[in-house]
Amino acid sequence: MSTRPTTADYRTLIESAPEAIIVYTPEKFLFVNAFAAKRLGADRESLVGHPIMEFVHPKSVPTVVDRIRKLTSGEKGGDPLEVHFVARDGTVIPAEIMSVPIVFSGEKALLGLIRDISKRVEVERALRESEEQRAISQRRTGRLETAIAVAHEMNNSLTALMMNAELLATDASPEEVREITSAILSASQKIAATVQRLQQLGEPESIEYMGETRMLDLSDKTQRKPRKKGK
Repeated sequence: MSTRPTTADYRTLIESAPEAIIVYTPEKFLFVNAFAAKRLGADRESLVGHPIMEFVHPKSVPTVVDRIRKLTSGEKGGDPLEVHFVARDGTVIPAEIMSVPIVFSGEKALLGLIRDISKRVEVERALRESEEQRAISQRRTGRLETAIAVAHEMNNSLTALMMNAELLATDASPEEVREITSAILSASQKIAATVQRLQQLGEPESIEYMGETRMLDLSDKTQRKPRKKGK
């Protein structure tokens, strides 16, 4: 009893394959397995002899035409080609196709192995959206921390300005006027310094503010004391 696969065995393998398999020329389909016909939403008999390019998405047509030209002129096909097909009902099917030249029923043709990558494309899209949402969230967090930091710095200085301005509005002695004026000038300088640090902000850092809320660090880093080793 022979154990060599027969032509019928090969046909069974192709027909039962869980991937789309087609044989085609630049002009038409010569063979379509059951899986490919199902994905394209048509019966096999109607597809055979039908122009293959009618099922290629317009944006993929130039790429497919170029690959067919290379294969039919004897060039290597290269890596799997990402293509968008369009089923009879209009469904767009992202796929990868690998084609090799063959002879089919005495005619030069191309054997195409097509893998549906819809799930992979969906996962990649979800990852991109997730990254975009994370970037948006980080920008919002940055704006919030900046707003809290500016409000914190400005409120301290503005409170000092208002208090000393109220003192000036009363009958302050000359000695007190000098002291109050100095305090107002100091508060004004702090506001100016805060604005300057905002303008010169390089790599932003955030620090704890209240509980889990954080704010941008707008302190004057040149005035910080260096940390001691071991602490």
